[in-house]
Amino acid sequence: MAGPVASAKDFDGAGDVWFKIHEIPAIADPNGVEYPKFPAEGLASVTFTIPKNVPTGQYVAICFCFVF
Repeated sequence: MAGPVASAKDFDGAGDVWFKIHEIPAIADPNGVEYPKFPAEGLASVTFTIPKNVPTGQYVAICFCFVF
């Protein structure tokens, strides 16, 4: 997420304002034989709680998906 910003609609993504509030990590095979498992694969949506210490305002959220 980035923010709070003056206008989420006009935000250009510049600056040191990005922070992570949630992650669904891959699960590696402890033996190194199988490909990693991706618990988020096929999810239509993700639900998470925004931490209470995040100030009120407009924010920009981004989701990354890394494919091997």
